[in-house]
Amino acid sequence: MRRIPAPTRSILRLLARVTGSLLLALAGGQFFTVSAAPLLATNPSLGTAANFSILAGSAVTNTGASTVSHDVGIYPGIGSPPHVTGFGTVTLGGTLHDADATAQTAQADAAAAFTALGSQTCSTDYGNVTHELAGNILVPGVYCAKSFHLSSGTLTLNGTASDVWIFKSASDLIITGSPALVVFSGGGQPCNVWWRVVSTATLGAGSAFVGTILADTSITLAAGASLDGRALARTAEVTLSSNSITGPTCAAAGTATPTRTTTATVTRTATSTGTTTTTATATGTQPAPATATNTQAPVIVNTPIPAPTLTPLPAPTETATAPAVVALPATGGGPLPRADTTWVWLVALGSLGLLAAGLTVRARRRGR
Repeated sequence: MRRIPAPTRSILRLLARVTGSLLLALAGGQFFTVSAAPLLATNPSLGTAANFSILAGSAVTNTGASTVSHDVGIYPGIGSPPHVTGFGTVTLGGTLHDADATAQTAQADAAAAFTALGSQTCSTDYGNVTHELAGNILVPGVYCAKSFHLSSGTLTLNGTASDVWIFKSASDLIITGSPALVVFSGGGQPCNVWWRVVSTATLGAGSAFVGTILADTSITLAAGASLDGRALARTAEVTLSSNSITGPTCAAAGTATPTRTTTATVTRTATSTGTTTTTATATGTQPAPATATNTQAPVIVNTPIPAPTLTPLPAPTETATAPAVVALPATGGGPLPRADTTWVWLVALGSLGLLAAGLTVRARRRGR
């Protein structure tokens, strides 16, 4: 056998390297795609605690004119009731539950929500540090840090109305300075914001905060601070000072009910010996009656079915043999190959193989 010329050998080596690279690419998973699912934050269930604007473990104190939109509860409290101070200047939109069964159940439900929040995996973990939130624009997720601070700045939560933000602090939550604000971009809602605080939460004077705060110890609102959410403290007190706690508000889709206004007039006239006229006019608004529409059923037309025509089948000419069943190789539960690229690679490899074979045969013929 004659020796293949050097130029031909160089070309064949190059083709062999290219073919080997393509085979390695196939083995490395070029036909497969793998994507990791993002970690999503989910709202915990508050149970009966959802009815409360304030829950405290020991007491609730207030100074100045404060507004609280929903129930206030204390359980178990320290000593005998009452466990509230300064509520003569509080405008309360709900009911005060001082160490009663309702407050006890609400505290148990809030504790369950605290545990549920703790079980959610951090999508962003700032580590064992104090993280400053001012100037941050955060997408939905679970954020974790040793402590969260918001100092005289704005935290922007960017997401839709159904998105959820959870902040898990291993120690405290401190909001200081004015203005210290939490705002939304894209349609986020306060009812989907959660603050899980292992120690204490403090809202500084004049700050505007949103979300449900679940603190293991105490919550303090300084003068003029507002909260669109809930202040739920497990073991210690909640302190107010001319504050506003509302909500947490969430937009709810509603359907307007059509109405109609009805006016009735009654007139009474006596005889000619003495005329007395009494006129009574009543105006009221009530839902408009539904409008009924009668739709006549379509006329059914019976169409005779044509008689079937029978065509004899041709006589069989050969015996069909079922193809052998070939067992598929085990894949280990991996993803299926992508059909859109498999044939491209196979054609490329086949073409390179044919080209290499052709060059080899040609080189041998020239060497004879």
